[in-house]
Amino acid sequence: MKLNIFKQIDYKPKEITALCSTDTHIYIFRSNKSCEIIDSVTLQSISYINTGYVIIKSLIYKNSIICISELDELLWINIKNFSIETNKIGYKILDFILYGDKILLTTFNGFIIELKEKELNIKYKTSVLLSCIVQYDDVFLVGAQNKILIFDNNFKLKNEIEIQEGLIKKITYFKDKKFGLVTDTGYFIFLDISLLNIIQKIQIRNSSLNVLLYNSDTFYTSGEDSRLICYKLINNIFVKGYQIDLHYGISNCILLDHKRIFVGNSDGMLSILIPCKDKFTYTKIYDRSVCASTSKDLLLVNNRTHLDLFNLKEENVKLKNKSNKNEKNQLSNLCTFKLLKILRKIFP
Repeated sequence: MKLNIFKQIDYKPKEITALCSTDTHIYIFRSNKSCEIIDSVTLQSISYINTGYVIIKSLIYKNSIICISELDELLWINIKNFSIETNKIGYKILDFILYGDKILLTTFNGFIIELKEKELNIKYKTSVLLSCIVQYDDVFLVGAQNKILIFDNNFKLKNEIEIQEGLIKKITYFKDKKFGLVTDTGYFIFLDISLLNIIQKIQIRNSSLNVLLYNSDTFYTSGEDSRLICYKLINNIFVKGYQIDLHYGISNCILLDHKRIFVGNSDGMLSILIPCKDKFTYTKIYDRSVCASTSKDLLLVNNRTHLDLFNLKEENVKLKNKSNKNEKNQLSNLCTFKLLKILRKIFP
């Protein structure tokens, strides 16, 4: 009788919700409140930490990762010892940026809040639905429903630009006081804030575009239909380049690291792409979280890259994993047997 080694294994890869990087490491946040740390060069997994929160955005600041949760917490994760500090804001946070020694946040109820030394100061209030925030030189741009709000460095509202294409999901600085933005109706808009005019408007998709990345006169965007598409700047106008379809879910985050583009998706996969002439070369990283199950005679440990099989009937338990024969990585018989007895209770 053949053994169905996948029997009882019911593990859905966890959604990637945020990404950030240093020169040496990539930090992958997932919806199960975990953070996987991988080597930036080899892409091998180094460690896991449990943050205790679902992280929706993260960035590196000195020796910390500053994150926002899906609710109202701001987190500081020390990347040396992985200690975590939290600050409860009291409002659902949508986006944030660093500005000197301050943090600026946009919230669901229309507030723009400044946080300095853990003291909150509401800088602006509006009844308009806000979304993202970006800063360049002495100007702040805040995305909203059908408009962009432009503030000076004292956070006085200077101008508004009407776009009438839905909620702005992401604003990115391009160059020469020109910005790009994407909306929840699938539009890309290229604008010049010094002239307060829209240079170009393109409907790329019929569904929401969530991420936008600019590099070397090319922008990359993706969203609900998961396809990553690039447009190239030619004579001050963006022209469609090429696209690739790698995922099955919604693109949540994008990151540029060492000339590679990392895209995190709700299907649990991280795609790593290198732009080449008229195409992408790519690889994928799957959710490598360990899960386990049992059959009548075997304990199965799914490590994503390989499957470990333990014989439950023998007291002298033997690891039958062909992918790793190094004895230093084998569990001791006594510890393994105790572990199996515990897991057998968990997975009857």
